[in-house]
Amino acid sequence: MPRRALLLALACLGCAEAATSARPPTNAPPAPDARVEDAGPEAGGSLIAGGDPDASAAPDVRPAVDVTVARPDVAPPDAARDASADLPRDVAPDVPRDVGPEEVCGNGRDDNLDGQVDEDCPTTRCPLPPQPRTRVRWVGGAPPPSVAQAAAALGLTVSAGAVSADALPDASVIVFAYGAPADEAWRDALRAWVEGGGAVMTLVIGSGEPDSPECDPPNALLRRFGLAYSCASPVPWGPITAFFPHPLTDGLTVDGVPYVNGRGVTERPGVATAPLAEIDGQVVARAATPGCGRVVVWGDEHVGLASYGDRPLRFWRHSLAWLAGR
Repeated sequence: MPRRALLLALACLGCAEAATSARPPTNAPPAPDARVEDAGPEAGGSLIAGGDPDASAAPDVRPAVDVTVARPDVAPPDAARDASADLPRDVAPDVPRDVGPEEVCGNGRDDNLDGQVDEDCPTTRCPLPPQPRTRVRWVGGAPPPSVAQAAAALGLTVSAGAVSADALPDASVIVFAYGAPADEAWRDALRAWVEGGGAVMTLVIGSGEPDSPECDPPNALLRRFGLAYSCASPVPWGPITAFFPHPLTDGLTVDGVPYVNGRGVTERPGVATAPLAEIDGQVVARAATPGCGRVVVWGDEHVGLASYGDRPLRFWRHSLAWLAGR
């Protein structure tokens, strides 16, 4: 090659090298503070398990691993199945549960495991507008003069005698001065009658002895409303030591409410009742409003005895007024 051509060729080679060295590298790694986000498997990318996000620029890191991401609401097909998922809610191990022989009203669970939920519990809503209550039926002897006077002042009529299920429509307020109906079908009918707008009050004889069977007849009825007399608790001896605020107790005095020896009145857990009176911290009377009806459970019978004359007149006037919705 002539000397002149050779010199021109060498000069051009030097220009090419200079131009090449002036360009930035095409595969330079990102700056240390740059953020690289992977679109993930659904966008055609992959999740990187450790190392630099650009695996090609860092050959010494672990290889990229594609991780299958299941939808949050779909378990992987080979995942171990949690056995508690197949259990009813009320027996699932992670759900608090009241365990006992009786149903707990209002918690929506089958506490006694009989296949029913909240059975034998009062309803909490009024199914129908209540009808006016104008008649009082006294069951157990004759009503005392104070009851007759209180009813007359309120415009109510009073009659005495037993009540059958067929006669329920003819009564508005029933006072069980002694005992209670023994037939199960009758008790069921009475519960439905109360929830539909009727009213019931019960008294109980206090023998002064613990574990007496005197509580059994009324309790067979009252348990349908979540209430009961307690014959296992210490017997409360009067007089009453305190009244709770309630329309029935407004203005009452201890002297005007005879109470000698009776029974405490308990409520089933989950049932909302209103305490009325207590003796040394033990509640001895409660009121409840199941459905459209009203229930009063009084823990003694002396307030219904004729021997006290008109001494409990204010008590009966308030009691009948509340039961009759006056």
